[in-house]
Amino acid sequence: MTIRYKFFAARDADGSLFLYVRRPEKGMACWIPSSEDSDFFRIDENLLPQVVWEHAAPRTVTISVKIL
Repeated sequence: MTIRYKFFAARDADGSLFLYVRRPEKGMACWIPSSEDSDFFRIDENLLPQVVWEHAAPRTVTISVKIL
């Protein structure tokens, strides 16, 4: 069985990379969670090199987890 999770990936101006459960808003130097209860996770900056600060909107990514 495989479970798929949808996230929004966004990179801050300093290169930090985050996955957000809800679509974030772009601030002056970082992405801002859309609400106080919006979860987000910092991930390795070397992942998703196609996600850059210059993007006007976060990128949608799907993570698949295979249950053995």
